[in-house]
Amino acid sequence: MTISMLPDYQSGPHIPAEHGLSYFIEYEGKRLLFDTGQSDMFLKNAEAMKISMTDIDMVILSHGHFDHGNGLGYLSGSSMIYHPGCFVKRYRKRDHTYIGLKNSKEELSLLFNLITSAEPYKISEKIFSLG
Repeated sequence: MTISMLPDYQSGPHIPAEHGLSYFIEYEGKRLLFDTGQSDMFLKNAEAMKISMTDIDMVILSHGHFDHGNGLGYLSGSSMIYHPGCFVKRYRKRDHTYIGLKNSKEELSLLFNLITSAEPYKISEKIFSLG
């Protein structure tokens, strides 16, 4: 199994960081993207790391905060699995700023084959999304 951190909170020598998370996972022939961070930085960092973002088997959205899913609009063509609560509107308690996803479910349905699951979802014999 290979897990490559695309953006996360700490930068590397030639890899910038942002508040957010995106992991590229390769395991037994499957190519998975777990979250996309808050911008297209995951694509720029993947290119710098010589990781191709074509032919991704599945995008997994962990939850509906901007720093985990706002990069979704920069991709298309694969399946995306998400929990049904991902598209609930989210706001900070202290100042009521919006912290949810910038793209709606309807917008993302034009880019991805959407799979909704609150339960564990079998991606392969050894890979599951836990819902």
